[in-house]
Amino acid sequence: MEKDLAYHIARKKIPSITSLEGANKGEKGKTDGMKLEMFVFDVFPFSQNFFVFEGARAEEFSPLKNAPGAPAGDSPETSRRDLLAQQRRFLEAAGAKFTSDEVEIEVSPLVTYAGEGLESVKNKTFSKSGHVEKLQDFDALASLERLISN
Repeated sequence: MEKDLAYHIARKKIPSITSLEGANKGEKGKTDGMKLEMFVFDVFPFSQNFFVFEGARAEEFSPLKNAPGAPAGDSPETSRRDLLAQQRRFLEAAGAKFTSDEVEIEVSPLVTYAGEGLESVKNKTFSKSGHVEKLQDFDALASLERLISN
């Protein structure tokens, strides 16, 4: 089957030695080049049973295909932004509040995969960013005012 797949030409900057002089100095550069790529969707015509699952893009898709800082997006920064936004939606749906838009909480998939099991954040207000690896970690990120009032 692989011999029947079409290649897609991608024009990219490719790491290279810029000149013989540069090579002697150990310098590296980037030059224009072409890369031959194949994509997962290229096999669809060869499948016997093909199904499509439609989902909300914000919940299901944040491609990572470009280098950090790429102006076109689809970079590590945009994937991180989208994952944190999804996890914030999970927390807010469970009743959590945030003191500002700058507060970012990354939740391990061992704590929740799709927003389930977050009952303990109900009525908690988060004022600090951080990483949550177990449910108890939420307490360290909750606002002190909320903890005192209970």
